[in-house]
Amino acid sequence: MSNLSNIAGTREGLLRYRFARASLLLIALLALSSSLSQASLAAAKPRPDAAMRFVLAANRGDFRTACRLYSGTYLKVSQADCQALYRWGVNLHGRFDYRIVARQKLAGGHWYIALTRCQSPSFIELAHERAGWRIVAGG
Repeated sequence: MSNLSNIAGTREGLLRYRFARASLLLIALLALSSSLSQASLAAAKPRPDAAMRFVLAANRGDFRTACRLYSGTYLKVSQADCQALYRWGVNLHGRFDYRIVARQKLAGGHWYIALTRCQSPSFIELAHERAGWRIVAGG
């Protein structure tokens, strides 16, 4: 503490001390502001990235994971029927090759994910539910 009193004892020392304190306060405020904005950005983006999890699961034939990403209010069939429907689609059209083309946050907080499947347009819509981000629409 004696070092601090020696520095602060002169006018120049006092100005340096105040400048250092103000700088530290500014840095702390900037760090807090940055962390808050990062948190709001993280909340705005579907986390974990359900769209990517869906695309990867469907493309590798993991229909159990793909079907679990559907909302129970949207998917009106059992998980087993959902998986059977995906297997039927593979038998009819070949392997899935979904690609994410664009993402858009909708006014109600949902996310619209534009997809392509073998160069044909498709989409899924994600909503945040108690269990996390779930598919509530698709086509």
